[in-house]
Amino acid sequence: MQRIDAQLQADATTVAFTAPTDLDIVVDGRARTLSAGQSWTQPASAAVVVEVPGVLSVRIDPGASAAKLIADRDAAQQRLDRELEAAGVVDAAAARALDAQRRELTESRTTHAAKLEGLCSGEDGGSLRARLAELRALAPDGRESDPETVAVELTAARDALRDARTHAENLHTVAADAASAQVEKSTAATVLRTRCAVAETEAVAAHEQLATVRAAVTDEALAARAAADAEEQRKADEAVAAFAERYAAANPEAVATELAAAAGAVDAIAAERETVKLELHTIAAELGVMGSEGRQGQLDDAQAELKRACAEQSRVQERAQAAALLRSTMIRHRDNTRERYVQPYRTELERLGRQV
Repeated sequence: MQRIDAQLQADATTVAFTAPTDLDIVVDGRARTLSAGQSWTQPASAAVVVEVPGVLSVRIDPGASAAKLIADRDAAQQRLDRELEAAGVVDAAAARALDAQRRELTESRTTHAAKLEGLCSGEDGGSLRARLAELRALAPDGRESDPETVAVELTAARDALRDARTHAENLHTVAADAASAQVEKSTAATVLRTRCAVAETEAVAAHEQLATVRAAVTDEALAARAAADAEEQRKADEAVAAFAERYAAANPEAVATELAAAAGAVDAIAAERETVKLELHTIAAELGVMGSEGRQGQLDDAQAELKRACAEQSRVQERAQAAALLRSTMIRHRDNTRERYVQPYRTELERLGRQV
């Protein structure tokens, strides 16, 4: 209705009347008085007749669209009246108040249904009534309890039960871990006992072997063997001292320096020899091209120089080989002397180790 009225007011044409002097008019049989300069407007949304007594009569009819809107408004008003009559209310405000009350009741019903579902927890009403009767029979004072309070207590009891079960599972896990650790420790203790028994057996066998060796070899024999070993050690020390003097007299630093110089000389001579070979090849090529035009003497001189250089290279190489031989011989003598010095101690240590 409000939407149709607004659309009708927007679409309808407005007719304005302005009185130049005081004027009496009649609108649909109702008299009106307009003062000088006063205006009166009438929207053309409904048929209306305006008369100026004794002067003129004007009829204002609405257009086709306005007439359709008026018909729609009348139909809507009739439908609204029927709905209000069916609902038992007098106007739209009472209908809105009734609808608001219905919405509140629906929301309250939904809330109570949710509470009921939470209290039931998936159980049917018959079983819940039976349990309620049992609880009332067991109640000491016979008073009825608040369902919400009971539900809260039940939830708390379930939470406590869940916590207790979780704690029990944790204790069970800890007990299982402790049992596993106890089994591992027991196994380790058994292994250690076995190793201890084996070690004790080996110790007894070693003591018996030591007693057998002591019974087989007397203290006098050990003392004589120790004296002989000491004498051998003294001789080995003297031999080491003699070899050390010989090594110092040989001046190994000078030998190494001379060997390095000889090696450098060998390298230089080898490079020079390669250069001479290249020059000889070049000269031979020139001689092959030029023939024997007085160059034979130069060739002979070059060959003689080559022989001299080869002889010098052979001499230096022999000196280098001699120095290397001397160095390797001295190193071998040093190693042999050290081995002879250490061998008696190693042999005696191995013998005593075998006895133990």
